[in-house]
Amino acid sequence: MPIPISDLPGHRALHQRAVAALESCVEVQSIDFKESAPWEELQHKIIRTTLAMANLRDGGVIVIGVSERGDQWELPGISNEHLATYQVDDVIDAIHKFASPSVDVILVVVPWNARRFLCVSVSEFGATPIVCRRDDRQTLKSGREQFTFVLPVWLAQQRCGLRSRCMISWNWQPRNARAAF
Repeated sequence: MPIPISDLPGHRALHQRAVAALESCVEVQSIDFKESAPWEELQHKIIRTTLAMANLRDGGVIVIGVSERGDQWELPGISNEHLATYQVDDVIDAIHKFASPSVDVILVVVPWNARRFLCVSVSEFGATPIVCRRDDRQTLKSGREQFTFVLPVWLAQQRCGLRSRCMISWNWQPRNARAAF
């Protein structure tokens, strides 16, 4: 399925958010810029960034077509050849292979200053935070789900009677739970 242009009525807020990001050229936690590249080259970075943004308040936007050269941003947009490699269904399927529960994403092309940018809008999680179901190495190998719960220092000190600054995390795996200090 081809990627729609952001001038549709339902994409107005996404269009405004993307244009504001392009005008400011500032990466923040909820805005990430990627250089123009084909889907096969960027897919691991996009999946990783999508999963991270899904756990942010209000989600985030990945803007593809922005290059960083030293301390300067260049806005060439995404090339037609690279844009042709992105198919909505393929991108969403790839993200859903790694997200548990699934992540709501919208892909649109945002025209700005006679250039086009591909934007991936990531919604924040619902009732359950998003976790990666697989290892995020180059091959993204399948593995068991693992959740890490990290307590803030003040809560760990309060619950465990600890006086020094430390971090306690509990790694939960399906068959055995253990505390790591």
